[in-house]
Amino acid sequence: MVDNLEPLNTDGGRTVKIDVRYSAMCDEKIAVSESLAANSKLPEALDTLLMLEKQTRNGSDIASTSRLLVAIVKLCFQAKEWALLNEHIFLLKNRKSQLELAVGTMVRECYTFIDQMPDKITKLSLLNLL
Repeated sequence: MVDNLEPLNTDGGRTVKIDVRYSAMCDEKIAVSESLAANSKLPEALDTLLMLEKQTRNGSDIASTSRLLVAIVKLCFQAKEWALLNEHIFLLKNRKSQLELAVGTMVRECYTFIDQMPDKITKLSLLNLL
C-alpha cells in the first residue's frame, strides 16, 4: 500500500506534493545559462533560469527551485551586477507561492557574498535586503 504514495516535501510546516521532478532540466538550463553569462549575455541567462524557476515552483519541486534561485543570484554576483543581484533577490523572495525552503537556501548563499562585496554601501544594501 505504501508504495503507491506520491513523493512529498515539507515547506514551512506544510506538506507539498511534488508534481514533476526537474533536476535533469535544471542541470541543462544552469549549464546553458552559465555559458551565456560567460559570453556577456547575463539578461538572456537570467531569463532562461527564471522561466524554469516558475515551472519548478508551480510543480512544487523544492530541490530544483532552490538550485535555480542559487544559480540566479550567483550569476548576478559573478557579473558584479549589484543592483541586479538585489533586484532578483527581492523579486524571487516575493513571488507568489514561492517555496520557503528555496528562499532560505538562496538567502544562505547570499550571506556568503557579503565579505566579497566591493564597498560598505553595497554590503549594507545587501544586508538590509536579506
